[in-house]
Formats: sequence, structure tokens, C-alpha cells
Amino acid sequence: MRGTYLFLLIATALLTVGGHACGALPPLQVVDASSSGTVENLGQPVLAWTIWGRMLATRPDGGRALVCGTWVGSGTARLIVYYPDQSRIRYILCPGTHGSYGLAQGLDGTIYIGCTEGGKLLRWDWESDRAELIGSPCPGTRWLYNLTVAEDGKLYGGTYPGARVGMYDPATGRMRDYGPMRPPSEYVSGICTGPGGKIFCGIGNGASTAGAAVIVLDPRTGRKHDILPKKYVNNSFAKVYRVGDYIACFLQFDNRTVIFDGVTEELIQDFGPNSGIMPAGSIAYVAFGGFTYRYHPPSGHLVKVPPLPSGTGGVAPDRMVYGITESDCFWYDWPHAKYLDRTPLQPGSEGQNIFTLHTGPDGNVYGSSYNLHHIFRYNPTTGELIDLGNPCPGRSGEVYSFYNQGTKIWMASYTNAVLSVYDTARPWQPGKSPDSNPRDLGSIGNEQYRTPGLCVGPDGKVYIGSMPAYGKKYGALTVYNPRTEQVELCLRPILGGENVYDLLPDSRRRVIYGGSDSHFFIFDVDKQQVVFSAPIGGRPTGITQAGNDLVFFGAGTRLVIFDPQTRKFLCNDTFPLGTINALEKGDDGRLYGDSGRLFVLDPKTMVVQDLGPGGAHLARDRQGALYFARGPYLYRWRPTKH
Repeated sequence: MRGTYLFLLIATALLTVGGHACGALPPLQVVDASSSGTVENLGQPVLAWTIWGRMLATRPDGGRALVCGTWVGSGTARLIVYYPDQSRIRYILCPGTHGSYGLAQGLDGTIYIGCTEGGKLLRWDWESDRAELIGSPCPGTRWLYNLTVAEDGKLYGGTYPGARVGMYDPATGRMRDYGPMRPPSEYVSGICTGPGGKIFCGIGNGASTAGAAVIVLDPRTGRKHDILPKKYVNNSFAKVYRVGDYIACFLQFDNRTVIFDGVTEELIQDFGPNSGIMPAGSIAYVAFGGFTYRYHPPSGHLVKVPPLPSGTGGVAPDRMVYGITESDCFWYDWPHAKYLDRTPLQPGSEGQNIFTLHTGPDGNVYGSSYNLHHIFRYNPTTGELIDLGNPCPGRSGEVYSFYNQGTKIWMASYTNAVLSVYDTARPWQPGKSPDSNPRDLGSIGNEQYRTPGLCVGPDGKVYIGSMPAYGKKYGALTVYNPRTEQVELCLRPILGGENVYDLLPDSRRRVIYGGSDSHFFIFDVDKQQVVFSAPIGGRPTGITQAGNDLVFFGAGTRLVIFDPQTRKFLCNDTFPLGTINALEKGDDGRLYGDSGRLFVLDPKTMVVQDLGPGGAHLARDRQGALYFARGPYLYRWRPTKH
């Protein structure tokens, strides 16, 4: 222990020396190479809508409409308003926001919209093609996350961050901020009006580990209290819905549905883990144990019914179902199991932000989109840019990381830390069955949620570096065996409870290099343990191994170089082009990166060629072209032919 401690002190000292710290290596030099290539915009790979909220509403003419909120990567969000009996869809502009999240219908029929910027509240009157701004009930917050309308017509909304509740009175224009519902929680992840004018708030957490809560707010006095039994607080989020005089609560992590009496606030029903609910006025539809039931809270009576179609947004009293998928809006006659209408959606023309990029084993460039969980492919030879769709149908979030093995691409995704695999040599047929392609292999478990690190180790096993779920502690390094299709090891906590990000295998040494929140480490695949770690004062990004065997990575605005033979750090120099966001080795032995500027680093001479403005993420094709993203757009830099 004493020797290890001494080494860490030496390593830390090497890493914290000011000025140039590259020892015997040549000094870093930057040369202007901006004229050595040209940049072109290849377009927006993913135009499908991200749907963020669904509500069955009553139109001014008495007909029904499905109102859906959306998210766009750039530009302006829309409301999607579906008129099922007219086979018509309207797209209502929501000025000043990328996301229209919270939805509620006022007593006068007005549609209210909570936004993802500035906690703004909008309203739409059915006549216009755009919503109008009302204001921000909780100034200084970001998202007005959920909305509910009380019996007196007042509107209440919950926020992120701060878990605050705000009120807007349409009759007077007055607003009130009730403040945080349960510090230090960050989300009011669900809100509904209960009997007697009480406001029920489902509470969720980000970095806080306070756990879930169901807060009851008295809007007249501002007093509040928690009614969620302590045995459920280990969940990350609570979402609440009114069902007659009862309050349904969905607890996210257990995926458990519980029911409260809205008058007495007593817990009356627990449907167990892996249960879900769809409110429908004074009744609800619950799913558990592989079946769906019609549920009557006063009696507790359950009647088995057919499953609801995927994409259901609302169920009317006559059991007509209205919903939305990635491609259309639908009207479904549930009793007779037939679709009465399916109206196609137009593309979300302003696109979804690109989340990561990767060069596949087939030479094509792949990437993922934010929130929608789609992946796309660009063929450098033909110029075809195609949205392949969701590799794990039914899941949301985004693919965080890719890694090649033979003709396959392994993928690890947020949410719920899902592992999947796609064979680029076989037709696209996503699902969960053994012959699906891509195949959804399920969650790696252990309370993990985001998956920025992924590689196949020298032992043929898949290694996943991850971050925990909301409100949970400790990231992990997980080992998955493709032969047994089982998680064999989960190191958690690791390095004192840090998250695990970049991973890079070294087949010759049978180790994996990794980066955590503040450490660089080495994991021995035979010993199945961390055999070396050192604090570096920042998070390693873009860990890659150059042709000279040295390991390069960024750490904030610094370039760090590690010698795996001696296990010493050779360089900890300020990188002249800023923060290294991406770094990878080309087939020419040089290192290609993006720091907001594209660059090429020769590991032998330490000369950095500044290629000009870049963006986010990085991939390099077999012809030497570099790909990067700016919002929803894919760009390509190609060397100038001489």
C-alpha cells in the first residue's frame, strides 16, 4: 500500500506540473493546415419526430383530437394535433423552444404547453397555426415539465431543475411560484389535481440520492407533505395520474404501479414491479404479469382485456384508442381490434441532433440521434445517407457507444444501459429474438443507465463503462460474455465510486485502458481486476493507442500521454487547440481529433495540423475523410487532391 501510495503521488506530481510536461518527446507544434481540405454538409440523417407527451383533447366542435408534444434538435418545436375522424394532422409552431413537453387542456378548451427553455408556458386556441407565449410561472428554471388543470381552472406545472411548482390563473393572468417541493430533488416528474383541489406531485432525482417522493401540495396554504411509503423511495422517479378520486403512481426503477386514495391519501394497491398504467377517466388500464386489465379503483375489480396497441396516447370512454408512432397517427377500435384510420406523419424537417459517430466494419459511417434512439448510416462510396431506425424497437434514449467485432457492431444505449449487437453483413430486422438484427440483448442491470464506454476485450468479452440511474450512486465496469449471454462481472463501486467512460483494449498486454471521472486506469482481463490507476485531474476522453505503443488521451484542455511499458506518464501538456472531445488512430498511424477544430497529430513528431473548424464527435473513413456533427447536420472534411 505504501509503495502504491508513493507511486500515485509521483504520478500526480507529473500530471500537475505547469507549462510543458512532455519530457523526452518533441514539443507540441501547431501548423496551419486549413487549406489542406474542404468541408461539405451532407445533410440531416434523422428527420423523424421525437414525441414528448400525448394528450386526448376535446376540439371546439366536440370531436376528439390527439395532441402530442415534440422535440427538435434545432429550429422550433411543434404540437402535432391529430383529427382522427378527418384523417388530418396539424403541425402547430411553438415559438422559442426546442421542446413542447407538458400538456394540459384548460376548462375553456385552450391547450397549454410547458416548454424546455426558460420554464416558458405557451397556449394555443385551436384557430391559429402557432402557440403564443404567456410567461414563466417559475422564473429561472429550464423545463416546465408537466401540467395539470384544477377544478377552478388554475393551471399548475412542475419544473426541472429545482422540482418547483408554479401556478397560472387564466382568469386573472396571475402567476405564483410555490418553490421547491422537496429539496434537493430536481424533477417534478408528474403532476395531477386530486380531490379537494390538492395538487399531487411525483418527484424525481438527478444527481441527488434523496429518492422518489409523492408530495401533496395545498395550493391555498402552500403546505406540502410526502405520502410515498419509505419502502418505495429507492426509485428514481415518481409519475402521478388522476383516476377518478384516486391517484395512480408509476415508480421508475422498479417500474411499479401503486394506487393511492386521493381523499385519505392511503396506499390501497400495489401491482408489483414491471407493471404499467394508462389512465382513462374514472378507470384505468394496468399491465402486469404479461396481461392487461381494466381496473376499477373503488372496487379493486380487474377484468382481463386485450393489450393496447404500441404508441397509445389516450383511451376514450367508448374504448376507442388514439395514438402515435414514429410514422403515423392512428385511431383504433379496441373492442373490434381494428384500425379505423392511420394518417402518415410528415418528416420532422428540422432534424434530431447527432449524438455520436462511428466507422463500421463495412467502411460506412454510423451515428446515433439524441433522444429518439435511431441510428443512421452514410455510405462514402455511393453518398447514400439513410436513417436505419431504432435498433431496439420500443426503447427511447440514444446509442452512447459503438464498437466493431468482425462484421458486427456492438452498441450500448441510454436509457437503462441496454446492450445490442448489429451484424452489418445481414439484413436489418431489429428485435429481441435470436435471429433479430440488430438484437436487443437487454439491460446490463446493477442500477446502470448511461453507457459511454464500450469495447470487446482480448478475451472476447464485451466491456461496458457506465453511469448510474438517476438518484443512484456509483458507475460501473461491466463484463458481458457473448457466449453465455450473461453479465459475468460488475465492478461497482470502482475507483471510489466514479463513473466509467472511455475504454480501449490492448490485445498484446491483455488489458483494457479506461477513464473515469478523474482517473486513468488499467484493467487486467485475466485477473479481472484493476491493476493500475492514477488521478489525472480530469476526465479522460478519446483514449487511443498510437503506432509507437503510447496511449494518448485528452483531459480537459490538456493532452496526456502514457507509456504502458513503463506505466509512466510522459506528457501532460496544455493542448493548443482547446479541449479534446474526440481522438482516434488512423490507418496511417496518426491521430485524428476534434476540439471544436479538426486536427491531425503525428505521435512521432508531435506536430499538430490544424485543419479548421470542426464540431462534435468524429469518425474517419477508409479514404481519409473525417466526419463530424453540428446539431442535426452531418459534415465531411476531405483532403484536397493535388
